[in-house]
Amino acid sequence: MLPAHVAAAYPVPPRYATSAGGFHLHKNGIAFFEHILKTYANGKQCSLFLVYSMANRYLEKARTYLSQKPSQPFPDFYSYMNNKWPPNGDNIQRLYQQAEYSSPQPYSYSNVLRYTEEIWSVRFECGDTAAFDHTFAATRAYRDKKSIGMKCFADFNDGRTVKIGGIYAVPTKKLTKLSDVSHGLTQAVPRLKNVLVLTTNTIPHGVQFGMQLLGRESSAALGCFTFWTTWLTPLIQRVNISGLLLCS
Repeated sequence: MLPAHVAAAYPVPPRYATSAGGFHLHKNGIAFFEHILKTYANGKQCSLFLVYSMANRYLEKARTYLSQKPSQPFPDFYSYMNNKWPPNGDNIQRLYQQAEYSSPQPYSYSNVLRYTEEIWSVRFECGDTAAFDHTFAATRAYRDKKSIGMKCFADFNDGRTVKIGGIYAVPTKKLTKLSDVSHGLTQAVPRLKNVLVLTTNTIPHGVQFGMQLLGRESSAALGCFTFWTTWLTPLIQRVNISGLLLCS
């Protein structure tokens, strides 16, 4: 790693400064693109943004030039670009993925390793509650869902610190399918030995499985969100409908 005052002369983060692809991205653009790529995996949108930025710059230069009433016409957009176009979406996406695994960082390890260590560093203390639930937001936002190979994620966190302690891929959409999350629960057992209560949406049919994993002194409970959406809400709607029928 170069000293900061030397590296500032070339504003490209070291993990993005690779020979692959034949292009480099400015650090200001990377700071913006990383949010899109991490949340939506949409390299195409990043590429379009670069094209629009260059088109806006072209229009600005054309207005400035033509406002001076020159004798020569301003070059058209394609001549102005001189066959130098931004990278396509696939190349931008590929560069981002490589950069996430790249270790040229001030702390000498990759972002992927940092994310992994942060998750594995979550510790459950005696009497804590572990909440195990599905999340669809991460996969729903992705542009190319088929390439992920999953319908949603299942994660668990510490009810005391609200930190995520693990995340697993779920191949189906069925929220209460125990077989889709049992591998995650089984792998999490060594870290959940101090947990007093495990909340999950695989209740009540997963009670015996949960107690076998954590022991009889622990208890399993249905998550509040699942309890509200799958039990209380339909019950309230049914009661309201029955009440309306009786009143009529």
